[in-house]
Formats: sequence, structure tokens, C-alpha cells
Amino acid sequence: MKKHGWYIVLALAVALPALGAAQPRGNPPGPRREDIRERVRTMKVWKLTEELNLSQEQAARFFPLMNAMEAQVEKLDDQRREHLDRLAEMVREEKADAGKINSLLEEVEKLEARQLEARQQFRRDAADVLRPEQLGRMVLFNMRFPELVRELIREHEERGGPPPGASRRRDW
Repeated sequence: MKKHGWYIVLALAVALPALGAAQPRGNPPGPRREDIRERVRTMKVWKLTEELNLSQEQAARFFPLMNAMEAQVEKLDDQRREHLDRLAEMVREEKADAGKINSLLEEVEKLEARQLEARQQFRRDAADVLRPEQLGRMVLFNMRFPELVRELIREHEERGGPPPGASRRRDW
């Protein structure tokens, strides 16, 4: 357990600063909401470190790659959302300009393609750090993690207890 504790501390030290910098600009969410976000990020790093059974060296190389990819994908997603907001405004107009709508749709598709490219590049880069089995576990973990977070939120809402990751530790 002592060994895993060191990995978790190393992973958090490497991952959390970049995760915080990758947050979208604009009006910051309430302090409670941001606290929950940080706990979810911390939980992700902890569970991913555990799931992949990362060595110290792997964690030191893997998390900066992951942080860079997540920051890039989030930036692209912010741009995509802005385009979609403009698209929503345009389609509400009575005489929407078809050319502008098509142009925005193309831009959204380009941004989505760039997000996919960033994720694919990350997997290629991660393959230099992780064994194939770890890479497979990472992909599966990333597919499952959002549902795990939703389950924790649902449980929290049902019992009215502390936010996910707060005072009660769960092993899921």
C-alpha cells in the first residue's frame, strides 16, 4: 500500500496543475461546484494510476502527456461550443443564411476531427510509455469513467450525503 501511495502522490503532483490550467475561460463556477470538479479530477488520476498500475517513471511521463491532450481537447471543445451557440442563433432566425450555416457546420466538423486527432496522437504517445495491456486498460477506463462519475452523483443526490470523493471513501 505504501508503494501505491507514492504513485498516487506523484501522479497528483504531476497531473493537477495542468488540469487546473486547462479549465475553460469565462465565468467561474461556484466554489462548491469547482471543489467537486477538483475532487473528480483527483479521483480520475488516482483511479487511473491504480487501474494501470503505473510505475513512478511511467506516471512521471504519462500524466504530462494526458494533461496536454486534455487541455488541447478542451480548448477545441470550447471553440466547438462557441460555433454551436452561433449556429443555434442562426437557425432561430427566420431568414437564416444557408452559406453561413454550412460554413459553421464545416468548422464544427473540423474541430471535432482535430479533437479526434489529438486523442489518437495521445494514444500513440502513450504507447511509448505504457505496455499494450496498460494502453487497453486506459482506453476502457476512459470509456467507463464518465458513467462512474454519473453514478456517484446520482448516489449523492439520492442520499443527500457529501459530494463525491468528500469524507467517505468508496472503492468502486
